[in-house]
Amino acid sequence: MMQKGAHVSLIFSKGRMSGVRNKIEQFSPYFKKNNVDVYILNRDFDGLINGVNYINYDSLPIARFAKIARFYLIKRLIDFSKYDFVLLRYPLFDFSALFFKKELGKVYFEHHSIELNEIKKAGFPFLFKHLQYFSELIFAPLFLRKCMGHLSVTSQISSHQESRFGGVGKYMVFSNGVSLSDTNLSSSVEILPDLNDKTDSLQVVFVASEFKAWHGLDRLISSLKKYHGEKSIEVNLVGFISDELLTDINSLNNQKVNFILHGSKSKEDTIAIINGAHLGVDSLALDRIGFEVSSTLKSKEYALLAKPFISTTPDQDFRSYEGTVWKKIDCQNESFDFDGIVSWYEKIHNEVVYFPKETLSWDYKVRELIKQVTS
Repeated sequence: MMQKGAHVSLIFSKGRMSGVRNKIEQFSPYFKKNNVDVYILNRDFDGLINGVNYINYDSLPIARFAKIARFYLIKRLIDFSKYDFVLLRYPLFDFSALFFKKELGKVYFEHHSIELNEIKKAGFPFLFKHLQYFSELIFAPLFLRKCMGHLSVTSQISSHQESRFGGVGKYMVFSNGVSLSDTNLSSSVEILPDLNDKTDSLQVVFVASEFKAWHGLDRLISSLKKYHGEKSIEVNLVGFISDELLTDINSLNNQKVNFILHGSKSKEDTIAIINGAHLGVDSLALDRIGFEVSSTLKSKEYALLAKPFISTTPDQDFRSYEGTVWKKIDCQNESFDFDGIVSWYEKIHNEVVYFPKETLSWDYKVRELIKQVTS
């Protein structure tokens, strides 16, 4: 009999969860296909939406303590007795883990970052940041080491968690995937480039649900200030942009460069904007939070829509395609040579690139993960 599982995410932000929601709604059908229910504990939505069980905890009395009693909140809202295993997006440590010992025996934690590095860079209040950092450093390995194992989006994160938690349990890489149906691709492995350039400008697209420090939009802006090439550059930004970054964009004095601010867009609109571009931009500053290997959703979308892209950090799934599918940029003094990027694009954009795109799909990744979890 197939084991019954759950995938659980706890979201604290209100009104700004489109990125996480988009990812989870993409992979939800494939978890359901493998007998795994998907939950998002959040402050915006309630009910079954696009196959995801949304639980709005905002009106509960415990909501005001959610950030310091994460494990208690999860235990209260999820019926662990229904499941053989639970894949829990790691919520950072707090001492309500003392009440989570029974549930821990069914849990695989899912890690999207090296948490200690992320806490250092987070905009938490001073006292809370230091309390969280030392709790994560000292107490997390002690209280949580009896879980079933850990899923990590990259091999670097997986190695870090294995050393941190003493090698107890299974350690698996579960990198980000994509829904092939969203990109309207056939089943062939052949990925054709965009051969129909209809404009003299280079159309660039940069996608983030909300531009954070690790996305490195500031580095792109600084680089374009120094751009001296003949080709005009038009940058399409999709996502929420802070006032500080808007000020940087507005102060950019280069007549060859134009920014188009699309704001937050639906999945369908985002795909359409990517389709209309020549070159994608992946995260440009993951080194700020200690990443040496990445796994982003947008890198997969760019590649599957035949858009070469640039990044500072190799993607878990594209490390062997550097120079063809993507180009690694070298930042010096928080900027890079965008003239060189244009030259690279003009050199490779007519090439045909082959890679097994089915292995990038959520269908494949979820199926292989559940095999490992239940074996």
